[in-house]
Amino acid sequence: MWTSITNLEKIRYASSGKKRKISESDHASGAMVDASSSNTPQPPIARERDEEGTSQTPGGTSQTPQTPQTPGGTSQTPQTPQTPEGTSMDETMITSPQESSMMKRYEAWAKFPFYEIGVGTFGSVYRVEEKYAVKVLKEKIKKTHNYQMEKDVLELIKKKPHKNILKIYHNEDLSTVFEFLFCWRSNSITQKTMDLFTLIENTSLSNRVYFLIEKEILKQIYDGVIYLHSLNIVHRDLKPDNISIVGNLEENPTVKLIDFNLSCVLDETSGIFPMINTEQVLPPGLCGTQGYLSLISRDIFALQNKKVTVDEYEIMRSNYFVADYWAMLVTFHAAIFAEMVWSHPFDSVCKILCIANNPLFEHFVKTKEFVSTTKMKGLTALLHGYDISKDIATLMGLLYIGDDDTNLSITHSKLPSFHLMIMNFFVNIKKTVEEVVEAKNK
Repeated sequence: MWTSITNLEKIRYASSGKKRKISESDHASGAMVDASSSNTPQPPIARERDEEGTSQTPGGTSQTPQTPQTPGGTSQTPQTPQTPEGTSMDETMITSPQESSMMKRYEAWAKFPFYEIGVGTFGSVYRVEEKYAVKVLKEKIKKTHNYQMEKDVLELIKKKPHKNILKIYHNEDLSTVFEFLFCWRSNSITQKTMDLFTLIENTSLSNRVYFLIEKEILKQIYDGVIYLHSLNIVHRDLKPDNISIVGNLEENPTVKLIDFNLSCVLDETSGIFPMINTEQVLPPGLCGTQGYLSLISRDIFALQNKKVTVDEYEIMRSNYFVADYWAMLVTFHAAIFAEMVWSHPFDSVCKILCIANNPLFEHFVKTKEFVSTTKMKGLTALLHGYDISKDIATLMGLLYIGDDDTNLSITHSKLPSFHLMIMNFFVNIKKTVEEVVEAKNK
């Protein structure tokens, strides 16, 4: 973990039960999630774990506790792997800067990776050079519903890169070469991997808010999501664990959206919209990580397994985008306050976000505000009366309709207002933080 940020406060979290990412395979096999509810106000944020209890790396596999680093920041390689022909990896690499030569290097890395830095249920991640890593999947992943969808997403991202999206250099059957993500501080040779969860876990409220706002971390997350949507890609698992921070933390750090295991490309060329068949891609509200899942989309459920018109397709696509925005806003709140807006927001019967047995969510639906906590009040006082949580709640209020469990649903109808308001939100919070810092320095 990153431990060099000024005035760190180790935040202690107590998970209120093991949480799991919900995917197509869970629903297809009839697996059920833990729907136990908690009456504890504003549950503490905890890193989501896979079934082996390990955290996620940018490639979507678990990360080992420490990666040996040389003084220059690159991984220590105990032994150079040998190819089947008996030649070393170095001998197979071509150092020409031309693109064709780089492609040969990518292909070589994909087949003979160097140093393992992470391992998970479906594969491993290796570091091959200072700025490159490769994810190698196990053969069994081809049998999952998500395999082809993720492959399509990675191929599209490779062709059309963006500064706030993990850069993909090479993508083949079971291997993907991508950028190795790391950050550093000025006057330090140490390189560390850092996701948004690590930042939340190791900084004080005031320092974290200053960093998030002054460095436009939240705005960069939004920019990354907007770009994915411009490619007709929905992420479907936005959360602090899947957002990396790279570069010099004291100058201009960059946000990278990572882990596209549940992502998919919305294909309007299909005669039947491919997202409404639960054997393919689950509708919003049924796929993702507990706590970050949106309400369900009643529009999509009404159009299951039927041919759709162009207008109906646009409605369904927009509702998938809304589900990403919902998870993004929950992530914003978690990043700022280091606590979730509600705990285990699932009905014990239908397993969807609803009011039943969920007083924190019920309060939000009735008041359009989150239950106030000590951290919220403290930050409002620090920002001279500006209530960030109230603005986030207002933004979330634009993403759904209904007032009880019989008619609650996400909606795309207010998206124009949402995009306009969130841009004003970024401007207002940055202006407020700058004014507070200026007043403090006088």
